[in-house]
Amino acid sequence: MRFASGVVFAVLFAVMALLATPVLTPALAASPKDTADCEQMTNPTLKISACTRILQSGNPAKEAKTAALHHRGVGYLLKQDFDRAILEFNEALKLDPAYKRSLNSRGNAWKGKGELDLALADYNEAIRVDPTFSFPYNGRASVWYNKGEWDRAIADYSEVIRLDPGLAAPYANRGNAWKAKGELDRALEDQNEALRRDPKNVVVYANRGEIFRLKGDLDRALIEQDQSVRLDPQSPLPFQERGDTYRYKGDLKRALADYDQALRLGGLGGQQASGARRRPSSASAQATMAVFRTQKAAWDASLGIGVKKHDAPRRTPSLRRPKSTEGWWEEEAAR
Repeated sequence: MRFASGVVFAVLFAVMALLATPVLTPALAASPKDTADCEQMTNPTLKISACTRILQSGNPAKEAKTAALHHRGVGYLLKQDFDRAILEFNEALKLDPAYKRSLNSRGNAWKGKGELDLALADYNEAIRVDPTFSFPYNGRASVWYNKGEWDRAIADYSEVIRLDPGLAAPYANRGNAWKAKGELDRALEDQNEALRRDPKNVVVYANRGEIFRLKGDLDRALIEQDQSVRLDPQSPLPFQERGDTYRYKGDLKRALADYDQALRLGGLGGQQASGARRRPSSASAQATMAVFRTQKAAWDASLGIGVKKHDAPRRTPSLRRPKSTEGWWEEEAAR
């Protein structure tokens, strides 16, 4: 699987970077409530409207205006309106070209649009402005990851760990890069470190389950994935991952049940660490399900279910993962 679940952790890092933005300095008519609403991260619409009121409250000081523009851009970023987010970050950077958080967040927006080279340029500039700022290293690592440059991704994730050793996300992300290189033992070590720092993270359990599946230990994979389902039964991620394992075990009935549940909970889309979900095109989801249902029909036929004995195929159909399903939730760019 080229795109690994850890890219979903890159989502968590982007949000953390945004949360790290300095508080706004209230200016003129800007109320404390507007300041708090502009800085909060759970309601993008409220965030945008509050930041707009601050920007319209007379003549805010340069620092307050820069921060409000940045936060309003973050609101659009959370709404996945990448073009509008970029415009807001551009305005913030006109006021302060060295505003590292807008550089980092604009990189996230470019990455959301699939413009990886532009994202890379913004991450590089944020790092130049402040080499101790860990978040752009994480963003840059995810760009290298999406480009298939595993060693460069590992190097940047390692730098994030050096700068912020208490965080779970860089360990999980680096673990996925090790997994992409085929170094499953090192991948598992990093996922274990992530779990020590965040014992109830659904994505880490999903990551570990996938590693055990790749190592051929399907029963242990199911243990991890069952825990993932228990931790977040409203996320499509655990059900898709567990469905994969059931599928490799040849239990297509349970696999389809889990895939169906994943679709009901949001389709074959990305589960972000912040709790937000992206819905992919229904055509993609239906095409994926069609592959699974076709394979289940072939499997049933191989067992003589629903067909005459002499009609059943002589060989069990391959259960190898079809390319169309690779990275169904982890291929979303980090925000």
